[in-house]
Amino acid sequence: MEQIGTATVKMDQKFEEIDSEGRWQKLYSEIRNQSHECSYKVAKYPENRNRNRYRDVSPFDHSRVKLKNTENDYINASLVVNEEAQRSYILTQGPLRNTCGHFWLMIWEQKTKAVIMLNRVIEKGSVSCAQYWPTAEEREMAFRDTRFLVTLLSEDTKSYYTTRRLELQNIQVGHSITQCGELPAKGGEGEVKFRGFAPKICPYSLMAHIIIMFCFLSDFYKAFLPRKQRFCSVEVGRCRWKM
Repeated sequence: MEQIGTATVKMDQKFEEIDSEGRWQKLYSEIRNQSHECSYKVAKYPENRNRNRYRDVSPFDHSRVKLKNTENDYINASLVVNEEAQRSYILTQGPLRNTCGHFWLMIWEQKTKAVIMLNRVIEKGSVSCAQYWPTAEEREMAFRDTRFLVTLLSEDTKSYYTTRRLELQNIQVGHSITQCGELPAKGGEGEVKFRGFAPKICPYSLMAHIIIMFCFLSDFYKAFLPRKQRFCSVEVGRCRWKM
């Protein structure tokens, strides 16, 4: 834990340094210029257009997550590895109604242990993400296209976020795993440090550090996720630059 704690402090210091010097826009521009060298052809294939929530947010060909047990291996998600933190993670869009099954297939295949949701289902009157997990009222949600069943085991609502424990069952093989659920912020002043700044300063690599820093500081995740486990961040659309 000492190495991870050191990495967290470094990321925290780096964030404060960039924020105090007002260098977010410059940093984003540099990353955006670098991204021009990477292709994202697969995301633009005609058969994949209805799997993208935004036309201008696409995974690079070299780092996109590939689905395994399906005819079309495309999902709008990118795999990122942080060697210093000894963790790998996935950045993905808020699932569409027609991609919720693909999302859970990815979670299963990538052996993901936790999902962090950075948005609400409805934001500013518009749907920003499909309801891809069961509510307390229904408890279960089935995805027939990929043959998965998601069951809500518990739900713990705090002032600014909710933690859910979910069971993901592969109906085809009769096996299940337990997930640490999403953390959609509920609103209020507590958003400022974690969620409130996300639409302003989030190029992909930077967002990754913010997510990791939050998880390291969370006692729940320290207990739930050992090193080298993988977790998933939902709603990369928030990482588009907005001034």
